[in-house]
Amino acid sequence: MREALVTFVLKEKGTLWAERDDRKADLVFNGKRLEIGGMGKKAKESDYVIKDDLDITIRNVIPLWTLGLMW
Repeated sequence: MREALVTFVLKEKGTLWAERDDRKADLVFNGKRLEIGGMGKKAKESDYVIKDDLDITIRNVIPLWTLGLMW
């Protein structure tokens, strides 16, 4: 469901693709790799991590709820 929400919000904002190698990231948005998951999600080789159950942005980790503001 997290990946579906991110796809729904970002699909009209730029170029969005599924990453070919899931060991690197989940999605590629405008050339940036995104990893999407819960609180314990690791960055792998992604540029940004979008996490659920997080209140504030820390470095390259973005709370999932902030994407709802783009809708």
